[in-house]
Amino acid sequence: MPDTERIAEVSPTLFTAMQRCGLAVHLSRTHRWRQGSSSSNPPARLGTAVHRVLGWVSTDQRTELGPSEFEAAVRQRWHDEVALEEKAAAASIGESYFGPAVGWPGYATTEERLVIEAGWLAAEVSNSIGIERWVERPLSSNAPPMRGTPDLVLLSDVGARVVEFKSGTVAPEDVKPAGRFGLQVLMYAAMVRQHGIPVIAGEIRPIGRARLPVEVTDGAIEEACASVLAALDDFNSAVDEGETVRLARPSDRSCGYCPHILGCPAIWAGGTNELNDLQVLEGTVERVQQAQVGSVAVELEATAGTRLGVVTITGLDPRRLRDAASLQPGEQVRVSGLRLRAGGIGLSAPPGAWVQLARTSGEGIDT
Repeated sequence: MPDTERIAEVSPTLFTAMQRCGLAVHLSRTHRWRQGSSSSNPPARLGTAVHRVLGWVSTDQRTELGPSEFEAAVRQRWHDEVALEEKAAAASIGESYFGPAVGWPGYATTEERLVIEAGWLAAEVSNSIGIERWVERPLSSNAPPMRGTPDLVLLSDVGARVVEFKSGTVAPEDVKPAGRFGLQVLMYAAMVRQHGIPVIAGEIRPIGRARLPVEVTDGAIEEACASVLAALDDFNSAVDEGETVRLARPSDRSCGYCPHILGCPAIWAGGTNELNDLQVLEGTVERVQQAQVGSVAVELEATAGTRLGVVTITGLDPRRLRDAASLQPGEQVRVSGLRLRAGGIGLSAPPGAWVQLARTSGEGIDT
């Protein structure tokens, strides 16, 4: 087993991913070790672009620009950063499915919220007299072994305030001490404390929306650190014992954008009960037809997944799914990312979903 299969230290982002699905983390790490790269997804890539823009705003006050000029500069920076993410996605076989970034789910809404947040942040930076800012400064901790780069740490005479920006949805439970984002803030707080600086507050900022406080106390930080140690122990024990499938947490949220779903041992061993509306199928192609311009429909005899028996799948785009146009009756396939059609008859590939399709054989997924 390569050492890269075990986790020696954890970042807040990695810890959140481990909570979402440890098996997906394991599969991504082993894929990166074997292939030298790993896939992302549109929400994550848009979030990366958002963080780079806000980092730029945090470190460059642009005091010489008026409101309209500042907005234009933010939008240009956003487009430049998204272009980098779009290029990276286009180079990935899996991610190329999504096409140009302007069509990615949430693109327009994210841009408008970013413009609002950038304006708020610029005003805050201009008025922060006597406040030192750590902008995306790498931090680490030995106990537990952690590393990470908080978006923003604001330092004053009384202590530090940890700030994290989020481009997606943030639920009230997410910012509680045991919530996914509350834990991230507490992990960063533990790393800041390594510098001998007390942390007096934490904050999650969903871009363009109300800011959400995170309760930061010594007790909450210690509990977060204990959770990190427990997660590391659980993950590495599963790796050592060859039982990484037990780390799986199948759900619509964790599986919908997972690049490993077609080969996931947990899903295809029957772990589909928690997928809610997400549909995954394995079976034999019975019929293929051109349903409409640029679209393929497939009739499948499903033998595994969320549906069994004859199922009609519509809306498969051969421009995005390279195998869709060449499917032949009698072939074995797996397909994921589908949803029930209106009326509950058949399945479809809805806009914004990540539909994945691959031929299968007795040896697994064909590549």
